[in-house]
Amino acid sequence: MTGEIVTRRNVVGMLGSAAAASALPGSVAYAQSKGELTVALPGGVVKEIETELYAKTLTAEKGYNIKVVVADSGVLEQLRAQVTSKRVIWDVTEINSQTYPAMDLDLLEKIDYSIVDPKNILPAYAKRPNAVLVLVWATALTQRIDKLPAGKEMTSWADFWDVKTFPGPRAMRRQANHNLEFALIADGAPKDKVYELLATDEGVNRAFAKMDKIKPHINAWWESGAQAVQLMSDGEVYYSPMFNGRLQKLTDSGIPTKIAWAGGAFHITYHGILKGSKNVKEAHEWLRIRATNPELAAKYVETVPYPAAIPGAFDKLPAKLQALLPTTPPNPEIMYIADEGFWYSARGDKIRERFLEWVIS
Repeated sequence: MTGEIVTRRNVVGMLGSAAAASALPGSVAYAQSKGELTVALPGGVVKEIETELYAKTLTAEKGYNIKVVVADSGVLEQLRAQVTSKRVIWDVTEINSQTYPAMDLDLLEKIDYSIVDPKNILPAYAKRPNAVLVLVWATALTQRIDKLPAGKEMTSWADFWDVKTFPGPRAMRRQANHNLEFALIADGAPKDKVYELLATDEGVNRAFAKMDKIKPHINAWWESGAQAVQLMSDGEVYYSPMFNGRLQKLTDSGIPTKIAWAGGAFHITYHGILKGSKNVKEAHEWLRIRATNPELAAKYVETVPYPAAIPGAFDKLPAKLQALLPTTPPNPEIMYIADEGFWYSARGDKIRERFLEWVIS
């Protein structure tokens, strides 16, 4: 997951003292041994929230002995090593942009959705054969509304490229991923065709040609979500793609900003079960509670605004918070689902290399 906006102290304050226990070195285990489960997650805030909300709740419900361990780097290599050696240590892991290939490399068990989603409440995009959506975050066009021309507002990537109607300094992330999709959408390509286009040399050249037009107007190429926030907060830039989770910090600081969701990147993070896990039953129960429990999902979003795809789960949240969620209608319909696997394929690697050469040329 990208763009965390809370700290350990925030989590302890918002979720209660139990989260403090989850900050102990190594792993966290709740022991009432009726079943075993090891869940490998990114460290820091993610591990703390998931331990406090989901591990504790599932232990109370099922009596499992749940261990939450940190898996921050080299995760795909560790998955491959565990599965191919038939020495599977983890039962469940997060499938994010770095580990998307695991879904196509026969490293994950097939999911039984009669257990994970027995009421069939999840949308189709949330259910892969071997991974289930647990949270969504977005990269979308963000604008300083106090810097807009009178009576105007950006609503699309075409507006971002329209420097005559919307003058002012801009920023973009220093990577090909999603900038090229934005460029194609700004050039009139349908959002559901961007990866078909990027699969061709003609489509890639079209995206770079569009990037050539905006490049002279990019004042900063940011490399972290925090940097993007600082640029916008300081007024160094007025318009930039940004992670939706970072908007809360700007709002809390009194910086008037607004997201234009149309054409934004809808990033999905999944959980999956390692192939060869000895605790497949328990792992399915984890996926069920993590992906379909509306009460826990709402509590999660109150801390980090990266929601699950549970219909109605966030309807009672404050309107200001709902406005920051990519799952709030009609946002999913007007965004494109980011294909992270494309960017970590051999073709994606070449395009990313070309972009890094282009950005300094």
